[in-house]
Amino acid sequence: MSDVGERELLAIIFTDAVDSTARTASDEDYSLRILLADLDYMRNEAAVRGGTVLKNTGDGLLISFKSAVDAVECALSIQKGFANRAENAAFTHKIGVHIGDVIKKDGDIYGSGVNTASRLVAQCPAGGLCMSSTLYELVKQKSQIGKLKVENFQVTNIEPPIKAYRVRAIQEDQVMPVATRAPKHAVYKTHGLPRKLKLLFGISVVTGILLIIFISLERHTDINLKVFADPTLHSFESKNYKNHYITVREFSARIATADGPRELRASTFRLLAGLVSGQSFVSFESLEYPGHFLRHQDFMIKLHQDDGSDEFKKTATFKKVDGLSDLSSASFESIDQPNHFMRHQNWLLRLQRSEDSDLFRGDSTFSVVDPLTQQNETLVQISGFPIPSDQISSFQGKKYVFISQNNQWRDANSVAQEMGGHLLTISSQDEQEFIFKFLKSQKTERPISWLGISDVLKEGQWRWVTGEEVVYTNWGKGNPDNWGGIQHYAWIGLPSYPEGQWDDCQESMSLPFVVEFEKESHLKKILNKILK
Repeated sequence: MSDVGERELLAIIFTDAVDSTARTASDEDYSLRILLADLDYMRNEAAVRGGTVLKNTGDGLLISFKSAVDAVECALSIQKGFANRAENAAFTHKIGVHIGDVIKKDGDIYGSGVNTASRLVAQCPAGGLCMSSTLYELVKQKSQIGKLKVENFQVTNIEPPIKAYRVRAIQEDQVMPVATRAPKHAVYKTHGLPRKLKLLFGISVVTGILLIIFISLERHTDINLKVFADPTLHSFESKNYKNHYITVREFSARIATADGPRELRASTFRLLAGLVSGQSFVSFESLEYPGHFLRHQDFMIKLHQDDGSDEFKKTATFKKVDGLSDLSSASFESIDQPNHFMRHQNWLLRLQRSEDSDLFRGDSTFSVVDPLTQQNETLVQISGFPIPSDQISSFQGKKYVFISQNNQWRDANSVAQEMGGHLLTISSQDEQEFIFKFLKSQKTERPISWLGISDVLKEGQWRWVTGEEVVYTNWGKGNPDNWGGIQHYAWIGLPSYPEGQWDDCQESMSLPFVVEFEKESHLKKILNKILK
């Protein structure tokens, strides 16, 4: 690193509130409260996508991302959320997005990449976003931006002028996560029926649903704890550099020595069947970050969370072939870029076309060795689901299972029910402290989880998914605030709340979650009272 600072390629988001000075001058207290709520919302959206807020400009934020796709998806989600609020409830914002070389120093970033992003904001339509052509070409096939109408233009307030693209005001229904679309359930129409019939109809439907859930939970009362070793764990040693292994640092894959327990885990992967179908294909899941796989983006090998898309599956799938320099070892050929192999150059892993040179062959060959981690990873079988043992804990007779894969609330709730449990509920300060300590022990970027609570049936009346009464809450200051009129669910672990306070949020967020198992379900207790 030079005296100037450390250079890094990052995706940059620059936001700006429209007419903030005039609005604040006319009603300072009210406008500042709304503006601060907007900035908090942006921070939340950035946090769940791995973004880092580097600077608050007063009426906007400067945010960095290691992934160009994550940056664009965050910008779209922010503007979609703003578009879904009452017109008089918020500011209108502009967002500029760029990817470029920046200089990091003392927690801030500088350079032409930052300057370009700020210039893009000035050319952005209110309620929309503006992207450099460099970034747009990278993400148009991998992001929802490819589904929207974009305009190309020249940014002339920078030298030399650059080509850019902009999306005008984004409407809520233009970009809609799958899980928030209308569910394919039957709609029971009751208008026109006598009031008593409506009441009887409602009671019968609710009772039927409760009985179905009750029967389902009863079938999963027993938790099958079967411990077994995981034979898929391996580490990968470089053929060129003895005792140097494929490892993950700051979500970029590298060749490095492994010193200390954390680095031993970061150098251990599950060698799994390829995410794209095919017996001869393989994928690499990180032991340190479950649910995250080695994949290539812009021909750099990085660690990304599995988003389930075909594009991800292709870029995270490799063909295991004989080592290019040693037939007893292995090389890994990209499934969507044939004749391109995983190799290391300047200690970073890249995806590059095979060259007829000994150097290339050497740094594209790896020995598949025993896992470096000193912890013998085990899996516990819970209702048919294999779970790493360190993602399971107990408290006051109840079991808690941490699921690291991000899901929207409804999907997480369905998984919890399928496992025979329910989403996390918290009924005391002791349980709150235990849960937050449990979350902090997980190998994730932040200690966060969905809560099994919502007020979707009636605004302001929060209910646990188990039907039990809400006797304890731990809301962060100013919450729940139902920002934008769409926040009917809750999560624990907002970065600005270091003690694990709760925050309400919209269902479209995607988060890890905890499944809770009880000796006797609250639903069973309720039904027993009803049946008596």
